[in-house]
Amino acid sequence: MINKEIILEKSRKEGKDEGKEFLEYKGRNHSFVFFCILYIFIAVFNLFKGDSSSTFSAITSLFFCFTSSEAFVKYRYTKEKVHLFTFITSLLAVIFGLLNYILVCLR
Repeated sequence: MINKEIILEKSRKEGKDEGKEFLEYKGRNHSFVFFCILYIFIAVFNLFKGDSSSTFSAITSLFFCFTSSEAFVKYRYTKEKVHLFTFITSLLAVIFGLLNYILVCLR
């Protein structure tokens, strides 16, 4: 019984609320799924009805910016090479997408 009280007291002092952390995690996961669905819709719509490649480059850069930042954080803590690969390839997609967007807009 004493161990339980010590653990509870330590948890209260840290100020962490595991329930809130869990909800934030679930919220981010759901947000990512809806973000991907919206990206796919806009990308497909733009392929058929879009008037320029600049819109597609801009939304693609946003999508891969999100993906690369998530992969970077995962790699930083897990050191798994798949996250490093995802980070690097996504970051390259961001750079090339932004360059394309800027160049098309400046023409």
